[in-house]
Amino acid sequence: MESTAKKVSHLQEVKTKSPVDSLERDWLLQRLVGLVNASGREGEANLSLSLTVLSGGAVLTGRLISYKEYFKRLGENVASSLKGARPDHPGKVAKLFADLGGLVETKAKAHTEETGSEFPIHYIHLADARVVHPSGMIPTDAPARSLSLWRARISSVDAFIFGEISSS
Repeated sequence: MESTAKKVSHLQEVKTKSPVDSLERDWLLQRLVGLVNASGREGEANLSLSLTVLSGGAVLTGRLISYKEYFKRLGENVASSLKGARPDHPGKVAKLFADLGGLVETKAKAHTEETGSEFPIHYIHLADARVVHPSGMIPTDAPARSLSLWRARISSVDAFIFGEISSS
């Protein structure tokens, strides 16, 4: 049987190499976000996960997506909403936002190389996000919902459950 000292040593090693930090953040939620963030590399499929969160008294439901997917979609949303722009501006705006996802990845790799530990995960990103309200979902129509992105600090999430709440 493994000694207590070995177990503690192993836990300390896991803690130092973990993306979970010492602030009041849900370690399980950080791990889930980390798993989704790590997807889509080297030809892998982008993972997403149905999730409902309680944050600041509001209930939000949607799909957990990676930061890269978030910035890509955000850029597309902003680019498509530009009015009176030159024809090349929407593409440039979309690329600018998509490049932010690459910047985060570069920063995370540098952090890991310098410290030997994974980059701390501070934000959660939901796509198709809807606020659950007694009168129904906000937004309720599919076109508006496809534009609904939500970003928050993980430390602001009070609770979460797997799955999405539906209005039916």
